[in-house]
Amino acid sequence: MTIMEKVLALNEVDLFSHMTTEELSILATIAEEVHLSSGEPLIRENSPSDSLQLLLSGRVRVTRGHQEIFVAGANDTLGALSLMDGQPWPFGAEVLEPTDVLRIDRETFLDVLADHTRMTEAILQSLVKKVRRLVDTPVSGPPTDDAND
Repeated sequence: MTIMEKVLALNEVDLFSHMTTEELSILATIAEEVHLSSGEPLIRENSPSDSLQLLLSGRVRVTRGHQEIFVAGANDTLGALSLMDGQPWPFGAEVLEPTDVLRIDRETFLDVLADHTRMTEAILQSLVKKVRRLVDTPVSGPPTDDAND
C-alpha cells in the first residue's frame, strides 16, 4: 500500500478529520498494514490497548462477554479512544474473514504528536466536535419538574 493510499484511508477516520494532507502523510508513515486470517483475534477483551485499527477490508465481530455488539467492516476503526488514553478496550474483536487493517502503534503515535503540536490540536478539535454533538443531542423522555422552572 502506498503512502497516498494510506493517506486516503486515514482521511476517513473521524479522529483525524481536522488534519491536513501533510499531517495525514506523517501518520501514514507510521501506519502498518496487517493481514489477518479468519478466526484470529484482533483485540482481546479488556487487554491493554496499544494501537488503533482501521479496517481496510474484511469483517470483524465485536463482542462483550459472549454477546455480539456489532460487526465492523471496511473504513471502521477500533481502538481510537484507547489510542489517546491507553485504557483497555472493553470489547473483544475477532476476524470473521480475511481482513486487512492499518495499525497505528500508540507509543509511536504519541511520539509523533509530541513533535507536531498542530496534529494534537487537530485531534482535540475532532474530540471536542464529538462531545458537542453528544451535548447538543436532544434528550428524549418526559420533562422533569426542573424543566418548568
